[in-house]
Amino acid sequence: PLARQVMDAVRLLHDLSIVHRDLSTENVLLARRPSDGAWHVRLVDFAMATTERYARAGEWGKPAYRAPEVHAGGAVDGFLLDAFAIGVMLYGLAVQEYPWLSTEPGRCRAGDCYRRRGFRELAARRKRFGRRLSVLDALSPALAGLLEGL
Repeated sequence: PLARQVMDAVRLLHDLSIVHRDLSTENVLLARRPSDGAWHVRLVDFAMATTERYARAGEWGKPAYRAPEVHAGGAVDGFLLDAFAIGVMLYGLAVQEYPWLSTEPGRCRAGDCYRRRGFRELAARRKRFGRRLSVLDALSPALAGLLEGL
């Protein structure tokens, strides 16, 4: 599966002590392997990448993909920032929209709800699919558990 390939690619980066800092669906390309025609992913746009795992928070990446701790100031763990961005990508692929526009306090009600009450509460309140179904009901229990842990 493509999501697994993204996680494997990020794990490889982290094994090489590289933090991407700008993971998003826009920075994942799909390509066919010439040998067998199978789809595989390619991570692109390493302009913000670093080998410093722990760094002072900055304006890296797109606002919808930034982990909330970026806005608190101080040092942040780049590996965890990349993991959070993967969670946003998985949510977006499953639900076909961003979970929020920004995680910066006061910038987005959905981001504020996530920060105060957690993923399950946000997903239970968000409606999709003709407003008949909450996002939480639409996600598999395994995916909901994974996203809650990020």
